[in-house]
Amino acid sequence: MTYETIFKKSKGFTIPGRYHMVKLTPEFAGKLLKHNNRNRPIRQSRIAKLSTAMRLGKWKYNGDAVRIDKNGNLLDFQHRLLAILKSDTPIIADIVTGLDIDVFETIDIPQVRTGGDVFSMYNIKNANTVAAGVKLVLNIEDGNIGLRASYDNQAMSDFAKKRGPNEMRKLEKYAALGQKYRKYLGSNVSPGHYCGLLYIMAKDDEEKPLAFFDELCNMLEKGHTKNTPVRTLWEKLYWNPSAAKSIPREKRIVFIIKAYLAWLENKPLKVLRWSESEGIPKI
Repeated sequence: MTYETIFKKSKGFTIPGRYHMVKLTPEFAGKLLKHNNRNRPIRQSRIAKLSTAMRLGKWKYNGDAVRIDKNGNLLDFQHRLLAILKSDTPIIADIVTGLDIDVFETIDIPQVRTGGDVFSMYNIKNANTVAAGVKLVLNIEDGNIGLRASYDNQAMSDFAKKRGPNEMRKLEKYAALGQKYRKYLGSNVSPGHYCGLLYIMAKDDEEKPLAFFDELCNMLEKGHTKNTPVRTLWEKLYWNPSAAKSIPREKRIVFIIKAYLAWLENKPLKVLRWSESEGIPKI
């Protein structure tokens, strides 16, 4: 069965249907890849591994399918299609057409999709950092004390839809800033956590958290009086990175929140402590 036959029968891939054991030639694969508008980032190492298996005749038909949504977008199989082109070797696979446009994040494939892959589908830059930030945001908003609750790809997709493009662009910006902060402050707090903290802190006034982190990044250059929030936080998390690594991740995040809240109120802060019984401080 040719690409043209399936395209015609499914009316441009819009009608639901399954076509069994189709021979995917390099030419066929190239045509399908023209519909690759909503897939995850390409991983060259995966293409190399798959193409080698195909070229050596080790690739076997296993019932996996090329999945295409009702708008004609390729949802799955991109690495295998690219491997067909690289190896110049046809393989046999099924083709499924007319799928709902929201099934991307639920597809079970050999290399599991991450939250970053889901956000890449929405053309979000720094998608992996944004995904880590969103997980922190959801943990804080849901009141998960340990900040370690996991959120699946459906939750990531729902977040993007509910918050909308403007909020996701903010997260892109905060992800880039998170990478900058890590460069200045070291690896004890991840760019994704800075991203999530900025998003939570900036709901009413973006300038304040940006000023706070700017002071933190420039602590050595500008200096701060002892027992001020910025200096106390810096001494706790950044002055001795080896010692700070022994502090549980959730405590590091809460310490930043506590220091920020004290900084907002221009209050002195002599020491940073926290136990789970206190809950997550409200920003």
